[in-house]
Amino acid sequence: MILGTLAQGPAGFAELARALPGISESVLSDRLGELARVDLVSRRVREGPPLGVSYQLTERGAALLPALDALARWADENLPARDC
Repeated sequence: MILGTLAQGPAGFAELARALPGISESVLSDRLGELARVDLVSRRVREGPPLGVSYQLTERGAALLPALDALARWADENLPARDC
């Protein structure tokens, strides 16, 4: 979900948190750190004021998008619909 959200373009932490309802800030922070460690997402500190951090897909992360799209299509076609 994070990679899909960042496919729209760079986003700050608060933007990501709003775009991913139900994920806690601590879990989001942990996942962003993990994605950065494996070079799927880059983290850039914006000098302030106000100081900020933005995240964006790396080339390696963007290369995953076609596979994620294929998985989403497969899920739509093969998994039962859930009422949320």
